[in-house]
Amino acid sequence: MIDLNLNRYENHEEALIKILKESYELDYILNEVDINYANKITGELENEITNQFLKAISYRMESILFHYNLLYNINPKEYDSSFPQDEISIRQNCLFDSIIFHTASLFDYFSSFIWYIIGDNTSEKKLWNSLAKTVRGNNEIKKSKIGFLIDSFDREWICRLFDYRAELIHYKDDWANETYTIDKRKLVIHSPEKILKFFRIHKKNEIQNTIVTIEQISLWVIENSIIICIELADALNIYINDNRKRNSDVIQIRDFNDPEVMNEIIDKIKKNT
Repeated sequence: MIDLNLNRYENHEEALIKILKESYELDYILNEVDINYANKITGELENEITNQFLKAISYRMESILFHYNLLYNINPKEYDSSFPQDEISIRQNCLFDSIIFHTASLFDYFSSFIWYIIGDNTSEKKLWNSLAKTVRGNNEIKKSKIGFLIDSFDREWICRLFDYRAELIHYKDDWANETYTIDKRKLVIHSPEKILKFFRIHKKNEIQNTIVTIEQISLWVIENSIIICIELADALNIYINDNRKRNSDVIQIRDFNDPEVMNEIIDKIKKNT
């Protein structure tokens, strides 16, 4: 279930730290998937194809966060902006569009990575829309956790993100309004209006008489997308474990809290000194 609470982004520093931690968690789990895939399926280390996918996903994630930092620093709350006030809104709007585009692209790269694993090493690449359609038509995959999540996240989040991206690219821009704080000293850039309708946020009673800023809606898009990717990556690990083809792992992960493991390491050190 997508969290529609935007109040959690009022403290920008805390929200951004939390999102950065989640991005690191995603990176860790994806590398865990790569190791698990080698251990349980292929028996081969250094898979060039999965490495390419992981680098592409990491690059998209970095691009999203980079563009958000640019957006925020154009109109920071801690000090005066270096940009003229009549340029702040349009510049933030441009960067917000970039965040949407990169986030949609993230899911396309992620879908190709998913399909490479659940499609049994196929060389065919599937963008997100194609992956969701294929999963719905495959009863075996559809019954798995990864299949269920692909279907539910597509309906609840990703198809709306893609439809909104298509609106921006092909039909009409979604410009943000602006107001000043009560003391007239700070420019506040509102969230573009259409995205609130695409995700049906405008119907929530908590925000109907409040201002949703462009920073808040950006962080909301970024964090929900990261959390979705984390859940998909976790489900990939489950899928790999449920469909393993090898009895023994090629990468042995040692438990250093195990006394036997530690004694073995100590013995080896003594022999080499």
